[in-house]
Amino acid sequence: TSEQDITKQMQDLIKDLDMMSDGIAEATTEILRESGDIIAQSQRQAISGKSSKLAGLIKVGKIVVTKKGNANVLVGYDSNAIEQAPESVVIEFGRPGKKRGGIDKLGRKIGKMEAVPHIRKGFDMAEEKATESAIEKINKIIDKGWSK
Repeated sequence: TSEQDITKQMQDLIKDLDMMSDGIAEATTEILRESGDIIAQSQRQAISGKSSKLAGLIKVGKIVVTKKGNANVLVGYDSNAIEQAPESVVIEFGRPGKKRGGIDKLGRKIGKMEAVPHIRKGFDMAEEKATESAIEKINKIIDKGWSK
């Protein structure tokens, strides 16, 4: 009977692990989006003093899964946002040049422009908070799975 008990316990454990893994898989999308929202808010805050238009164009995008099975959420400017505001790229990375404040024959600003790295900076400022939030939520799902 002890072998039967151990076999039954192992089967129950495998069943519990399968249920937990399903619960984690279902919640992953929501957790990634919430973590992406934390990062997007930080990015918006980093540029809001310079441009409210750009802050409004920062979005939480689609979730992509790498070949190794890692799920990532895209946060920042999507292609549509860059088309609407190409200056977003110039502001994020800057523009080389010899001097500042020039204007070309079409009236566009040319010359050197210092970078205001709000996408990377916003990510760096919020990465730890977003990661901790995701871990906390996954731990709650795991705890629920074990307490059944």
